[in-house]
Amino acid sequence: VNEGKYVIFFNVYGFTNGHYSRSQALRTSRIFAAIREELKHFPQCPIFVLGDFNADIDDIPDLKALVEEGWIELGAHEAYTSKPNSPTCFPHANDAVPSRRDYVLASPEAAKDVVAFAVHKEPHNDTCAPPGGDAH
Repeated sequence: VNEGKYVIFFNVYGFTNGHYSRSQALRTSRIFAAIREELKHFPQCPIFVLGDFNADIDDIPDLKALVEEGWIELGAHEAYTSKPNSPTCFPHANDAVPSRRDYVLASPEAAKDVVAFAVHKEPHNDTCAPPGGDAH
């Protein structure tokens, strides 16, 4: 990957229920505001922002701004995955619907070196919530 350069990763765990709570989404947006400020120091580095954001991209203003600035949500593009917009979160509850609240975003510089993106659902290692409990 871009020999001689750093690769930077930001791993974000968004505030719970950001999709349903505007105040929680705005709290998570402040994390992304700090990341966007930090990005100014690394204009040519390949950078990834990933994690469980607990909200949709449109719920988080500073995350939405990253996408509007050219960042690529790898799970949404056919160039990187054979199943665009497939779920990334598989709750344990039988009545819960899988969602796309977990993301990997790549800066334009990082996206140049991405070959593929996939979510592998492990039968005994589901994400989002512990057995018998709610997501945290």
